[in-house]
Amino acid sequence: MRVRSQGIGHQLMQNAILFARRTGARGIALETSHRNLTAQALYESLGFQRDENYYHYFLTV
Repeated sequence: MRVRSQGIGHQLMQNAILFARRTGARGIALETSHRNLTAQALYESLGFQRDENYYHYFLTV
């Protein structure tokens, strides 16, 4: 079942932003694959800014 383009991700993010504001959070941090252009477009449309200063690392053991 495909759910893309139905606005569900946008609604979820709007609820997360509202929850963060209501609870006094300082912000919301997100991660996505460099290739996930759909998610990046969604996040940027909501005002999130891409962090160009840091790389994230992970080691599978």
